[in-house]
Amino acid sequence: MSPTNPGRARSRVAPYIPSYLEEGQKCVVCGDEATGLHYRAITCEGCKGFFRRTAQKHMEYNCKENEQCIISKSTRNMCQRCRFLKCLDNGMTMDLVLSEPERYAKRALILKNRQRKELEKIQAKVRQRTTARLVLESHRKMINELTSAYCSRVDMPLKLSPEFDRMDSSEQITSLVATLLSNAFNFALSMEVFRELNEVDQKQVIIGRTGWLELYLLHVVHQIDIEDGCLVPMDKNQPRVHFSDLELNRDFLNALLALAESFQKLQLDNAQLALLSATFLIQPEYLPQNESIVSLHDRLWEALHCLLEQNYNGESPSRRWPMLHVQLARLRSLVRRYDTIFFNKNDARELARLLS
Repeated sequence: MSPTNPGRARSRVAPYIPSYLEEGQKCVVCGDEATGLHYRAITCEGCKGFFRRTAQKHMEYNCKENEQCIISKSTRNMCQRCRFLKCLDNGMTMDLVLSEPERYAKRALILKNRQRKELEKIQAKVRQRTTARLVLESHRKMINELTSAYCSRVDMPLKLSPEFDRMDSSEQITSLVATLLSNAFNFALSMEVFRELNEVDQKQVIIGRTGWLELYLLHVVHQIDIEDGCLVPMDKNQPRVHFSDLELNRDFLNALLALAESFQKLQLDNAQLALLSATFLIQPEYLPQNESIVSLHDRLWEALHCLLEQNYNGESPSRRWPMLHVQLARLRSLVRRYDTIFFNKNDARELARLLS
């Protein structure tokens, strides 16, 4: 059979090397690479196996050189008697070698423990999923209201003033920002806690921070067709907007494309986008003394966490949570770096194309 035949291929797994071994530490018997403490001596796999077989089978050896043979990696198989004596001289103890019945019992115990751990993992997952379902049921009303508000206030064509194209650039940027703030405000009104705030606090939540920008950039990155490098407009009657045609800061646009590609791997649906968008607006540091805001913020994240791990058919759903936080950090960094674009009157028309 040809040596390249896959039927003959065998893979050798490297032995586990314990942390207490120093790098390059040698076997005290033959000088080969040591793999650990075996029968009370630091040895290689070869000397460990040799000593075990000798003890288990009660083997006796003879030496032709008056037990004066030099044992090394290259000579260790030439004289078994001297090799065995060197094992004993370096502290290897036959009492520690298990008999065949003891070895079978140990293997059975290891298998039993492994099966028990696997069963515990499965039970833990079942408990986690059951807990997640109960949490989602307790937040179902909030999730449904936010999702509905997101679809009707954010995930829709941007309704600019009919006079927008005839405005000068200063009026355009003012009108555009006012529209974005108004939509963010109306989305926030879907939350009872926000509705109960006084007018000053409501404005502080919406206008006083960059949450509304984060909300809209999150929406934009989910409207991007990565393969074509263009925006898919909410209004299906409008043509696609290619990023190469937008006269905006090129670094900003490239960062948006990269962010869109990262978020695409998370496969967020409208409910998850709605909850995430709500967290941008409902931040405890805005109103640290308001216990209702703090409580709502916690409930938003709790519901989002459960949704992320429940509504997903891909592999490793638990990885989505840390992945999401990595992408959020990138999104917020992008907002901090390029927020001035959203107040630059010279960018008003192109921003309107980006956000529409």
